[in-house]
Amino acid sequence: ASTQKQTRIFEGDKGHKSPVLSVSYNPNGDLIIAGAQDKTLRLWSARNGNLVTIMKGHDGPVHAVAFHTQNEWVVSGGKDKHLRAWRESDGVHHKDMPGHRSTVYSLAFDRESGSVMASGDGDGTRGKSNNVW
Repeated sequence: ASTQKQTRIFEGDKGHKSPVLSVSYNPNGDLIIAGAQDKTLRLWSARNGNLVTIMKGHDGPVHAVAFHTQNEWVVSGGKDKHLRAWRESDGVHHKDMPGHRSTVYSLAFDRESGSVMASGDGDGTRGKSNNVW
């Protein structure tokens, strides 16, 4: 059970237009990234609930999101089988990382250096795959 006394809801005309499939706090706890079925990521201020930016570039629903441990990058993955890196400061798409055979469902950075990222997909025909970047 939560001991928090306040619940903040991030919605309204700036919210996602379809179900949210993934969320993550940045290491400082002041930003939240959300990936959704509408193919976008939305970066929110955790302090006041304001929308910071919208990131567009996926060709399908976004199932996985993670912040780099040094607060420089956001990485996302989804149905388009790609991981995409975005600059946290302005939401600009930085890098595309193809390599999965099916929908990317999970990703994470190592907690100490952030220099290693692991991601997983749901390829049921060839066995599930995990990539280390």
